[in-house]
Amino acid sequence: MQTDCFIKTHQRIDYSLKDLIDFCLNDSWKDAYHHEEFEGVDLQIRKDEKFQYIKHFMVPPQLIDYTDGLALYKNPAGSAEVVRHKDTGRKASLMAPILPYDYPPMVFYKDDKEYCLDNSDPGAVYLNDHMVDHSGSATPVDRFYLIASFKEHSYQELRELCRI
Repeated sequence: MQTDCFIKTHQRIDYSLKDLIDFCLNDSWKDAYHHEEFEGVDLQIRKDEKFQYIKHFMVPPQLIDYTDGLALYKNPAGSAEVVRHKDTGRKASLMAPILPYDYPPMVFYKDDKEYCLDNSDPGAVYLNDHMVDHSGSATPVDRFYLIASFKEHSYQELRELCRI
């Protein structure tokens, strides 16, 4: 799947998905950083060393030196919708949805069109443009995903470096 806002890459985290699911469901989130930029959304973020090795499966080799590491995100059940916005802390990201398998979409808005990220393929990795408006659905269940952020490089630059 490809749009001007996101593209499904050839990278996959299938090898690590079982470990990530176990970590998400069985590890404590009490020490997670709470990103509370959006009202009603308690986004929890972990950057534990124990899953940083996944970067080598998730991030194409030509982008490894540009990423700011991996972060595991939890959007707890009952969180409100992440309203339409542009990110201020990063230009692009690689995202791998983890749970649930019927994961609600992320919606991108560009040129008066809406593009829904079809992220129902566990193990898939998507390159996303965070300089265009996007939003996240409210969730009735805990939602988990892995993100590799790129603060200094745009979506277009990363696509060109990866030739995708």
